[in-house]
Amino acid sequence: MAFTGAQFYSVMVGVVPLYVAILLGYGSLRWWKLVQEPQQCVGIAQLNTYFLIPVYVFHVLAFNNPYTLSLRILAADFLSKAVPLCMLFLWAVVPSSLYSSTKQEEVAATRRKFDWAISFFMLATLPNTVIVGIPLLQPMYGKIAIQGSICIISAQCLFWYNVCIVLFEVLETVSNHNLLAAQDHELLNRHENIMNFSRGNNNSCATTTSDAAGNSCSSPTESEIEAAGAAAAFAIKVEELDQLPGLLPNKKEMVVHDLSCKQTLISITMMQQVQHEAKVEAAGAHHTAGGDCTESSSTFTIRHDHEQFESSTIYKLEEIQQVKGETSPEQQLRRLSMLQQVCKRVLFRLLRLPILYGSVLGFTYSLLASRWGFNMPQIMEASLQIFTNMTLGTSMFLLGLFMANQPNLLPCGLWKTIEGIVIRFGVGPAIMTIASVAVGIRGNSLRFVITQAAVPQGIITFILANEYNMHADIFATAVSFQMLIFLPFVLLYYILLGLL
Repeated sequence: MAFTGAQFYSVMVGVVPLYVAILLGYGSLRWWKLVQEPQQCVGIAQLNTYFLIPVYVFHVLAFNNPYTLSLRILAADFLSKAVPLCMLFLWAVVPSSLYSSTKQEEVAATRRKFDWAISFFMLATLPNTVIVGIPLLQPMYGKIAIQGSICIISAQCLFWYNVCIVLFEVLETVSNHNLLAAQDHELLNRHENIMNFSRGNNNSCATTTSDAAGNSCSSPTESEIEAAGAAAAFAIKVEELDQLPGLLPNKKEMVVHDLSCKQTLISITMMQQVQHEAKVEAAGAHHTAGGDCTESSSTFTIRHDHEQFESSTIYKLEEIQQVKGETSPEQQLRRLSMLQQVCKRVLFRLLRLPILYGSVLGFTYSLLASRWGFNMPQIMEASLQIFTNMTLGTSMFLLGLFMANQPNLLPCGLWKTIEGIVIRFGVGPAIMTIASVAVGIRGNSLRFVITQAAVPQGIITFILANEYNMHADIFATAVSFQMLIFLPFVLLYYILLGLL
């Protein structure tokens, strides 16, 4: 299939107006200062998000017959996304304990792996077919491009964007739960360590007290210094518990004095639940270091404090131990509660995604209209056409404003930009090629699905990444910079595939 001059001109007719709109948006903010207030950019963005794109998607889906959609293209699109997603999640669930020293570090490393898995999935498999696909590919492949684009747009808007939202919410909920569980585990370990230390010091308390009156101060041994240092290290680490949400509700003040021959004092004013434990630790460290011959009143009451502490369990630690010792029905109730929380958050996010309304309404209307053979009133159709004609220009104008508002053209840096380009224009088409051949797509349909996989990054992916604070700089660069450089890649794919 030769790429004629007429086809090239048709492609330029569809693409050049997009670049003109981007240039006008960029110049309005950067050069001419026509758009200066942040509220103006926000207003244009809200108009595009809540009205223009949903109406555009509705118009695209509503006036096409869904009963004539290519099932093979739908199957190829599903395989090209489902298989990489499963493989990425298998990689992400590999335990991170091999290169993590603590439970919290392991949880954080696992969270980073899942973040990158979702990011790679969106970068490789979610192109901007909604905005760029039809005007770019229709001059190349004609009717096949329209029908194929409808298949891919329907799958993206009705299913895959919702899958991304579900993945984000599940990841957020499970990560928070695992982080709290890891913090609980570390708190229990610290509790056991300080209990063992305080009991050992309490056993030697009577001997040390009786010998102190008749002996002069002696230098502590190496083991005694290590024991006192361990108590001080534990006291310092207690400060970190302020950062654990929901574990220790009360604040505390801590003063740790240097270890010396004359006096070692670890004075900790903690919350009520751990006051007795701190007294055991402080007195044990004081007697181990030698101290002077005068003793504080708390030293002589340490045995009573220790017994009182052992008779009353710390509330939060007791609560954590109860959670760890839960029976199977109780664990199922906790999992059910977590599932309900995820469902509520997902439903809330979906209700805030306007493109979902346009997709569902447009697809439903097309099903009914194609089945019963009725047409939309001309007044309503003309109203939709006005918004549809505004969508491409406004979206590209807004993209130009976004690019002008960035401090530089590549917010995420050069190497991450290159990685995004390789994933978008190399890995994405390769995955689509394998999936399409696997389901038996041949001829122009195969050429179309491969070429559409090389269009720029979808705008919705940046919206989701920015909302969930997950590599938003990478997606910002992908959406803006790839829009500037995508045309040579698409033309190269079109020419090479035409030679086959």
